[in-house]
Amino acid sequence: MMQETNTFNPLYTTREYFAHASGEAVYSHPRWCTGDDATRGILDTLAEHGATVIPLTFFRALPGGPVDSDTYKSIISETLSALECAGPVDAVCIALHGSMYSSVDNDPEGTLLGRMRALTGFEIPICAAFDMHAKLSARLLENIDGLVGYKTAPHVDEYATGQHAANMVVEALKRSQRPQTIVERVPLLIAGEKSETSVPPMSVIIGELKKTEGTFRHLGVSAASVLLGFPWADTPHAGVSIAVTYWPDALKIARGEAVRIADMVWAFQSDFNFTTETRCLEDAIKVALEFIASDRPELPVIISDSGDNPTAGALQNMSVVLEHAVKERLPSALISAIADPDAYSIARSWFEVHQSDAILHGLRIGTVSHTSSQPFVWDCKVHAVHDLDRVSVVVLESQGITCLVTDRRVATYEPSLIMDCDIDPATFRVLFVKCGYQGPEYRSIASRSIVALTPGDSNEDLTALPYRNTPRPIVPLDNIPGRRPVSPVTS
Repeated sequence: MMQETNTFNPLYTTREYFAHASGEAVYSHPRWCTGDDATRGILDTLAEHGATVIPLTFFRALPGGPVDSDTYKSIISETLSALECAGPVDAVCIALHGSMYSSVDNDPEGTLLGRMRALTGFEIPICAAFDMHAKLSARLLENIDGLVGYKTAPHVDEYATGQHAANMVVEALKRSQRPQTIVERVPLLIAGEKSETSVPPMSVIIGELKKTEGTFRHLGVSAASVLLGFPWADTPHAGVSIAVTYWPDALKIARGEAVRIADMVWAFQSDFNFTTETRCLEDAIKVALEFIASDRPELPVIISDSGDNPTAGALQNMSVVLEHAVKERLPSALISAIADPDAYSIARSWFEVHQSDAILHGLRIGTVSHTSSQPFVWDCKVHAVHDLDRVSVVVLESQGITCLVTDRRVATYEPSLIMDCDIDPATFRVLFVKCGYQGPEYRSIASRSIVALTPGDSNEDLTALPYRNTPRPIVPLDNIPGRRPVSPVTS
């Protein structure tokens, strides 16, 4: 059950946005059977150990707004019904994102695990693989035995994390013991763009987690994880958690390591910074133009529209970047992509009548204000229409500027959407993409990479967002001098 909820996005995530499979169909679902996925890691590992696996359900969606009530209730009920129909089981192993939020429940993962435990009883082990940006509530911890989170950001170890969780289950069955998990909370909100694991301080923290697992494995420590929480989720469970899973005879070691690493994270609080060149939008465009004029690079300057990042759950409807590109008369620019069903529908209808010859006057696209609806009005040609597997796209053009407008939200953290529209992203001078940190595919074609600090639901300036439910005090919303405050995980 995986969906990362941005509570500042007002658009509900409904069932149609979830990739879904039940029972044996899980094995053939394209979302897990290829690539790096925790579910696949779990299933493959349990099969290697000769376990009889009973797959229940698979629900995964692009990060977005809160899951609507009916969808949330159906996900929970279908998963529990499948578990009940499975009959008596020896263990449960589950892949969870950990930062879902519903319009009727601020702790879906805790609810799911609690109701699972009511069905299975407390005799069998329940273990889980989590995304690094999971939140941990008291209810969740009361009903789970072992957990392990991703150790890479961007995430390239999902499969390995699934393997780790599955091996935890296997060891529990061999030992006839349930593991336990201890958590230390750190009152920090950290954006993903400030916590890439290839550079300090995250590289140091991840190194210490691996050291804990390696050094104390033979003494009973099974996993050590840092769960950063999700900074664009205004929930009572926000903040960083250090979780150490251990076997019952290693409590003292586990507690000591959890405290040690939590204190380390707290000491590093001012060191979580952007790892990519970061500027306001106006400066990013100015620097790009100067760079192009002076060096004349063959490859584009790539600028992240970080405040409207769909993979951080943003609505993806901000047209601020398009407005500035037109205003500055960028010589060759591509914007990927603005999600606006109305603008898409109007442009598509125009194309079906006029093809790409006539100018579509006054097309209203997205909004240039995060607090109110103020669309950018553009005169443009509709160059092409593409119906892809995951989304439909209109390609708009005017005076050297190309903009992709989609009928729904879609991930743009790598350039496949652009290439699926028969466009070569490397042929533009400036490329604007709605993402945070730029993945290796973008970096490989960039002459220079810049993160633009733009408005939107995933605004990197967290102090500009209206938090109401997040526990306070918490950095950076508050100043907390001195030692790390010790507070319990609340439900």
